[in-house]
Amino acid sequence: MSRDAIRIERGVPRPRAVGTHPKYPLKDLKVGESFLAPVIPSHMSGSIYLAKIKTGFKFSVRKEGNGCRVWRIA
Repeated sequence: MSRDAIRIERGVPRPRAVGTHPKYPLKDLKVGESFLAPVIPSHMSGSIYLAKIKTGFKFSVRKEGNGCRVWRIA
C-alpha cells in the first residue's frame, strides 16, 4: 500500500470506549491469592504490566493446563 492510498480525514467522531471494566481481577488480589485465566501467559503480560504500574503490586504468572495462573506475590 502506498502513502497516496491512505486518505486523511477530519471530523470523524471517535467511538466510545468499550470494555471499561478490567478483564482480570488483578487489583482485587491479596498477597498469596491467585486466579486461573483461560489464556497463555504471554497474553497476560500487558494486563500484568499495567496493574503493576497502577497498583505497585507484584505478580507471578505460570502456565497451568490450557491457561495460566496469576498470583499476587507482594
